[in-house]
Amino acid sequence: MEKIKDGIINNKLYENSYPKVLWILKEGNVSEEDKNMERNICNEIDNGQHIANALSIPTFRKMIYATFGIFKPEIDWSEIPHANKPETYDIFRQVGYINVNKLPGNEKSDYHVIKQAYNKYEKILITQIKEMNPNIIIFGGTLQFFTYEACEEIGFDIRKVEKQTSNNNTCTFYKISQEKLLINANHPAYFKVSDKNYWAGIKDAVLNWKEN
Repeated sequence: MEKIKDGIINNKLYENSYPKVLWILKEGNVSEEDKNMERNICNEIDNGQHIANALSIPTFRKMIYATFGIFKPEIDWSEIPHANKPETYDIFRQVGYINVNKLPGNEKSDYHVIKQAYNKYEKILITQIKEMNPNIIIFGGTLQFFTYEACEEIGFDIRKVEKQTSNNNTCTFYKISQEKLLINANHPAYFKVSDKNYWAGIKDAVLNWKEN
């Protein structure tokens, strides 16, 4: 199997954005026939390859809407263009996006596989995060794999701050400092949290951080 390259989707957009946002998910869902292909997930997103499935794949759809909510919090849910519209999709192009497991995965992730992948790639993950130097990290079901020591090394030591919960109870968050926020959310593919509630929970965490 070939590793999937990940990182910053568009370097120029990321460098010019504030806050700098990094999503950390589990692994790429890849069909069996494509597992030996060389893939760069960030290039695929940046060149618009995933516009066609931005609505049909829950992971992309919720990430796009939640990212839109971070950068356009003044826009109400009912007014957000669909995830496959350029004005919505393009906002997602300014973030970072990495997976714990660097190898292709399946439709459903296995906890033990992701845990083993974390142990294998921990140093690579820490290096990636430190080089990206994000203001906001959104762990999509992945904070459970990161040790306290790793969180401290990347500058997001959650042991020193209070854990808070979004108004709709869909995510928890840690206001590390005025420049750093850690959000612990469900994986965006988690079907029990609607697109709207996923967007609202993350937006609430970010607004709470900005106001304090």
